[in-house]
Amino acid sequence: MGRARRQQKKSVSSVALKQTVEERSKWWLITLALALVAFGLMVVSCKQSQKMGNDKFTATVIGEHTKTLGNRNIEYPKSKTAEIVSHLVEIKPGGETGRHQHPGPTFMYVLEGTLVVELEDGTQKQYKAGEALVEDVGVWINNKNPGTTPTKFIGVILSEKGKSPVVYLKN
Repeated sequence: MGRARRQQKKSVSSVALKQTVEERSKWWLITLALALVAFGLMVVSCKQSQKMGNDKFTATVIGEHTKTLGNRNIEYPKSKTAEIVSHLVEIKPGGETGRHQHPGPTFMYVLEGTLVVELEDGTQKQYKAGEALVEDVGVWINNKNPGTTPTKFIGVILSEKGKSPVVYLKN
């Protein structure tokens, strides 16, 4: 009788564990789907600024992209533990971030000043306040402020939970 009861407890524990794992998997899939939808809304295709809303709110599209600044197709990270990390970055006049890369697509929106993004091949692209871009995945870049006032931008990185969303080049 004791053995049968242990088998029954073990069977119940296995079922409970399986249900917990399935529930977590469902939540991760739902979270990932929502993140991808949110990011997808920002990353559809380059178009002119569009406004929508009513007398109580307005929404202005600030960037829709299918390609990165290096003209590569945007690809979502393949991870079961996706995470979106948002940064408000300020670069002082004449300053720079240093060479770095991101493991996932990085949407950026320039709030103030001028931002120069230097790619690993030396190509430089300039963005002004009100402009948006998507940085390349796994490509070394350096963000610079060539101006005399601070440059501020928001960076939204699609990453993997537990991993750094920014990897700096070690000297």
